[in-house]
Amino acid sequence: NEPNQQNTQSFIAMATSIPYDPALALGQILDFQRLDNLKLLAEANKPTELANAKLNKLTTQSYKMKMIVQEMIGLGVPENQLSRIRRKQEQLKRELAKAATELCKATIKT
Repeated sequence: NEPNQQNTQSFIAMATSIPYDPALALGQILDFQRLDNLKLLAEANKPTELANAKLNKLTTQSYKMKMIVQEMIGLGVPENQLSRIRRKQEQLKRELAKAATELCKATIKT
């Protein structure tokens, strides 16, 4: 990823994980109870956010690995020399399934 694209993706991920209360606006008198409620909401959503981040990371790794395999095939690398990569792909598929299950469990709990 280019640095700019990575920063944008980080910002988007950060922006979607910050709880929002429309009653809070710049220049208004703050009710500290609302801030405390937002902190509690953020803490409750933390396991789901972490599970989602893990799944996204594994999905990206899987995509990159598929692209590497396609490049190797395009370069004429024999299939028998790709066996280690294929094993890693299978391992990654199992990790993806586990991460998806963890995300579902975390989502149900919140």
